[in-house]
Amino acid sequence: MRPKKKNGSQRESSRPGAKVAPADDETGASLIGWWFPSGKGGFVNRRGETVIPPRFDQIYPFEDGMAAVQVGGRYGVIDVHGTFLLPPKFGFLSYCGNGLWSFDEAGFRGLISSDGEVLIPPVYRVIACFVDGIGKAQSRDGNWGFINASGEQLCEFCYDFTGEFSCGLAKVEVGRSNGFVDRNLKIAVGLSRRRWFWPNFHHGMVGFREGKRVGVMDTSGRVVLAAQYTDAAWTSRDLIWVRGERLWGVTNGKGEFVFEPRYSRRRNFTEGLAWVRVGRLWGAINVKGEFAFEPKIASCRFYDDTRKRFLNEAHTNPMPYRCGLARVSVRRQGECRRGFVDKNGEFRFPPVFSHASDFEGGVARVIFPGPKRKCYERANLMNIDGEIIIGPEKGRVVG
Repeated sequence: MRPKKKNGSQRESSRPGAKVAPADDETGASLIGWWFPSGKGGFVNRRGETVIPPRFDQIYPFEDGMAAVQVGGRYGVIDVHGTFLLPPKFGFLSYCGNGLWSFDEAGFRGLISSDGEVLIPPVYRVIACFVDGIGKAQSRDGNWGFINASGEQLCEFCYDFTGEFSCGLAKVEVGRSNGFVDRNLKIAVGLSRRRWFWPNFHHGMVGFREGKRVGVMDTSGRVVLAAQYTDAAWTSRDLIWVRGERLWGVTNGKGEFVFEPRYSRRRNFTEGLAWVRVGRLWGAINVKGEFAFEPKIASCRFYDDTRKRFLNEAHTNPMPYRCGLARVSVRRQGECRRGFVDKNGEFRFPPVFSHASDFEGGVARVIFPGPKRKCYERANLMNIDGEIIIGPEKGRVVG
């Protein structure tokens, strides 16, 4: 049910002179980007207190204690106190890890540290994330290779494409061949035309397509699962979803079935549970394939008013568990509404929201049905106890 309104609203924390709370930590992990009624973005903590007042035209999540923001069409970087580390003078900024940012100048990318030191002048088309001191880049002539944080080219730029390092390996493509190089940029998994590899390793394994079938290989090049499936997906360190002709099952890292393919749809395991669909209903199973609760939830297609179209099934199926709760979309009174269920499949918060995000850090964004206005004007921040701590719908959501 819709919570009872109380005095006060999101507008209180955005007015001039409003008290600003201190940052909770130095990483910014507890800070949430929020759009205020003024139309500007700022950051609040998980108690609903304003930490960085709203003064930005665009805001992005904090990473390593820094966040990119936009002011007047230009990008800059702030710390957890809202102080600019890099002034808003860049046409583009992308975080590359280890306090390094890729910036744009005249259509080319360079690298700058958070203290403003230009490490690489803007001479590349692309500079991507650095892993263990190695980043991928694309030169002006369109070829790909690897560089270090000083801009030194670590190999010849001779690839048609390169991936980012994961599990100590990075994918490279040359024509119709692909393989993986190690941190010394030596070929670790030979270039192959017969197998087309997926972009990254996950938990020491990578998928590949051979003909019309999918298999799995480990970092040594050993085939863990032969190419006999129509699809595969990583769900945890030791479990892999595989699909036969139509149904999904789970194998372990040795290629042995935990349970045979028997579900038409599935979600990855989170917090020990995975959603699966039987017929038209969804239930949840544990890592042994046992039902935590039998299929009983029928999802519905969700119509997005802002895009004027139905969202695809991936957005309307039950979402993975976060903080012990999963977001589901069900039909109520002829309309699709969102709510949250616990690990027994029971509604903790009823399906009364027109929009909702998953819980992260004990809070979720929710929007109640109402006039067709900009979403941020009706957005609310709800904690795990169902209390609306920011937004126009002050009160408690009753299950």
